[in-house]
Amino acid sequence: MPKQRIKGAAAVIERMWRNPTRGRVYWFLWDEHDTILDRTQGRPIAWKAILKDIQALGLTNASGHPVTNKESLRKTWARVRAGKRREAEAKQQRAAERRRPTNDPPPVIAWTVAPTPPRPSASPAPLQIVPVPRAVIEEEARPAAARRPDLFPNGPDVTRYKLLKGRRDV
Repeated sequence: MPKQRIKGAAAVIERMWRNPTRGRVYWFLWDEHDTILDRTQGRPIAWKAILKDIQALGLTNASGHPVTNKESLRKTWARVRAGKRREAEAKQQRAAERRRPTNDPPPVIAWTVAPTPPRPSASPAPLQIVPVPRAVIEEEARPAAARRPDLFPNGPDVTRYKLLKGRRDV
């Protein structure tokens, strides 16, 4: 047997959902929220012109008086946007709570980074270490010993020169 509907129940339920402390302007902006966002596409809204249209529609604030100030209209829109944002967050939270628990770990969010292309100066050939002959190091050590006698008091010392230059070969 179908559930019996009481005449006028829908209006009562609608009033329960729609807070009576909000005016008709608020609920108009609430109902048209998505349309307004689609139409404005992030551009500023000309509240002075919209105020005249709202007054022409006969929409009132929570006190039952017509809206006369563009700032109050702008603030009402800000409240509508905040309410819609809270509603979306609550809906998302409820959906997360309804999710069935599993033993799977939570999803991993990984930032994908494209590999950097090789620099033009980088060569594809692998690095090869070639030992330098001792005679070459001695030739380099002589001018260094002449320039810095304090580092080479006994003349060109190949071992000391290699240590100072950071060489480990030969």
